[in-house]
Amino acid sequence: MQHDDAPRTGRTPWTFNEDLGPGTPIDGGEDTDYFYRAYLANATLEYVPDMTVFHHHGRKTSADGKKLMIGYMIGTGAIYARYLLKHPNFADRLLGLQECAHRDHHRH
Repeated sequence: MQHDDAPRTGRTPWTFNEDLGPGTPIDGGEDTDYFYRAYLANATLEYVPDMTVFHHHGRKTSADGKKLMIGYMIGTGAIYARYLLKHPNFADRLLGLQECAHRDHHRH
């Protein structure tokens, strides 16, 4: 996979974008960006619906949880903006995925 910034930053293709995530102004989205770049590179991705992951973030208050969710939302918005500007067909793919998920959800 070719990373967009590889010539400028020297990043290897399969690294997280360090402009996203904890410690940056865009406090989330690094994992979504990573997987979407893998998808664009035709990497094999596997969805495992019955897998459960427990991840303790260490947040203890409602305010901490709210801050985390706001960071996730900002990160998601940043990913959408980035790929809508670079790949105008991204909106079509995204809407198609949402329609599939909606249909699958209402089937069960």
